[in-house]
Amino acid sequence: MLSARLYTPVTLLTLASFTAVTATYRCLFGISSPLPTLVPGDGHRVYNNDWSSLIVVGKQGRCYWFIFEKMQQVYHAPDIPRFCEEDVTEFVNTYLDRTLVASTVFRDYWDRRISYGLLALEEAQHEHWTIDRLACIGDSIHKMTPHS
Repeated sequence: MLSARLYTPVTLLTLASFTAVTATYRCLFGISSPLPTLVPGDGHRVYNNDWSSLIVVGKQGRCYWFIFEKMQQVYHAPDIPRFCEEDVTEFVNTYLDRTLVASTVFRDYWDRRISYGLLALEEAQHEHWTIDRLACIGDSIHKMTPHS
């Protein structure tokens, strides 16, 4: 039981917010040099069972890509995993030959990668949105998740 003398309302709000954070999906994201078959300004989405992808083609054909994958379990803070290079290799090998756009597979993007990362997508649904004279609205109370 928490002692009221040890915690201010703001501290209690912070503790509750921290424990409300979960992660169900992880995301491999990156930037690749242009692919000749993709047109700047285009966006492509793929939806599948337990995974999806998003590709946005930017200026001069640079590709910004994301692969979202449902993890084996729902993780709760502070036990949300962090991923190492071994995890990236395992993740990438699963998707190398999957079609992301009609004329391309993930290997095409991966071979042209400039940068990349793999992280758990944290989500939270908070019970309390106000405290004293402070009210949280919009993105300050609910994280925007790119896969939803």
